[in-house]
Amino acid sequence: MSTGFIRECALAFPEAEVHLLGSNAAKTLLAGLPGARNFIEGEWRRGSRNLRTFRETVAKIRSMNFDAAFLLTNSFSTALTIFSAGVKERVGYQRDLRSFMLTRSMKRPTDEFRKFRPTFMGDFYLALLELLGVPRTDSRMELAITEDEDLRFRALLGSRGITDEDRIVTLNPGASFGRSKMWSEEGFAKVADFARSELGAKIVLLFGPGEDALAKSIESKMFAKPDVGSETFVPLDLLKPLLKRTNLLVTTDTGPRHVAAVFGTRTITLLGPTDSRYTENPQEKNTIVRSDHPCMPCHYKLCPIDHRCMTSIGADDVIEELRVKS
Repeated sequence: MSTGFIRECALAFPEAEVHLLGSNAAKTLLAGLPGARNFIEGEWRRGSRNLRTFRETVAKIRSMNFDAAFLLTNSFSTALTIFSAGVKERVGYQRDLRSFMLTRSMKRPTDEFRKFRPTFMGDFYLALLELLGVPRTDSRMELAITEDEDLRFRALLGSRGITDEDRIVTLNPGASFGRSKMWSEEGFAKVADFARSELGAKIVLLFGPGEDALAKSIESKMFAKPDVGSETFVPLDLLKPLLKRTNLLVTTDTGPRHVAAVFGTRTITLLGPTDSRYTENPQEKNTIVRSDHPCMPCHYKLCPIDHRCMTSIGADDVIEELRVKS
């Protein structure tokens, strides 16, 4: 959801050389965008190996003598990285005891009771430009598909006998955030069976690193195996052409939902523990399926009680939306 900021930042400072600092995953996903040509890989987590990475990243940034840095993440570690590298102007939000490391900062948006008000993250990021006198403009997200990505994706579909005329329903059951966002395996299996038998769709079952057991378990509950399933890990760079080609995505509230939004792909999002206001993107062709409970939203990675926000969503609820969208 940061791509609007990246674009508008480059437009606001046309003479500047813009560099991005982030993970290898972010570099892969942003490949092909004009504003992502210069990329510094760097992630800091606890542990001696990652402390070494932190030091190397700081040294790299320091050597490049940057004039300013915008901190889109709200973490203390990101601010510490930029502060330690001696970047002159450090712009970000005031939180997590990091304000002393920022030269320009703003408070997070609040309501009339001075309580934090969740905001679409694209707008949340873009507001930081106002601290340097740049008016807030367009938070529209964008991604690019390279020629190599497109060719490899077409080869993948061809190897599975999927043609340009076929309807594709993609299922995304995982959640790197934590199990609290995940829906039932049986539910995904029923949705897949319906999409195949009633809609004549080809089924793609996505899974992330370490989620192959999840994919296999869902497959075991389906009447027939998906056209692309547990035997084929779809890498992050091919996620873009896949979700552009997909006719309908059924997903948890995770990254593929936002990739699909960029390409105008219709989605059904199963929402439980998170506040929908963070992700209310005007670009999306999205239907949210949820079951409201007093404990929502909690933003816990693991539900401390009975996970009722997700377990009370029935397969029939999702299938009904699938009928409507089809």
